[in-house]
Amino acid sequence: LWCTEQLVKAGACGALVAWLPQARPEQIRRLQVCAQACDGPVFLFRPAAAQHEASAAPLRVMARFALDWAIHVQVLKRRGPSHDGVIRLRSVPGGLDAVLTPRLMVPSRLMASREPSRTPAPERELASTVPQGAAVHALGGTTPSARARRHAPVR
Repeated sequence: LWCTEQLVKAGACGALVAWLPQARPEQIRRLQVCAQACDGPVFLFRPAAAQHEASAAPLRVMARFALDWAIHVQVLKRRGPSHDGVIRLRSVPGGLDAVLTPRLMVPSRLMASREPSRTPAPERELASTVPQGAAVHALGGTTPSARARRHAPVR
């Protein structure tokens, strides 16, 4: 947390991404205030359980892997009117779009044809570098680092 705050204050990065599983609302608010003065975007990743906690972040989203090369994004909080529903984004990895056959562009049909008794696997939560079910908090310029939080006191 401390390290992230220092990076934001120094303007030492183009963009900042941090995993803060235990950040308290007042810490997030302090980072959000710093982030407003930062030129680059700041993203906080938090556990899915934190989606119902108070947050000063102006934008909060939940991202999940979906079938057929998609990511489902749910807007939890934004400026302006609320956004109900899920936004579906294509997520074919770079370069694969040009080489995938039409059958492989819809893997759920291929899986269903091979195992008709099984239904496609349910959506699973975003997992690559983000812990399962992480919610993203965009602060607009600040993000704290979990490792720095362990080594430095919060003021």
